[in-house]
Amino acid sequence: MAKLPDLTKIKMPELKKESLVDKYNWGSPISTETRHVNEFYDTGWIGFFNLDKVLSYAVEKGASDIHITPNQDIAFSILGDIEKQPQLTIPDDRVMLDLTKSLLTNLDFSIYVKDK
Repeated sequence: MAKLPDLTKIKMPELKKESLVDKYNWGSPISTETRHVNEFYDTGWIGFFNLDKVLSYAVEKGASDIHITPNQDIAFSILGDIEKQPQLTIPDDRVMLDLTKSLLTNLDFSIYVKDK
């Protein structure tokens, strides 16, 4: 009887799925190097950062959490591991402040500022 190969030692090639997020037309931010614009409600853009794009990548990659910190790579929690996403724009302090103001009510934002 022929011996079957040990399948645990065979490395299968990774299948790279093409990202639908990359194919979508996100539009362009209207901010410039000298003018920061918050168009979050209309277009999803805050400066050069697009939260809708980040959320779409997270869903596509099966992330359970999104870690957004000023001046650092955005990271996703995927199957218990934290994976940096260098393809996404790194938000600066101003973008994070605008994002926080956009997502919180005035009362919640005042509590956030008071308590940090």
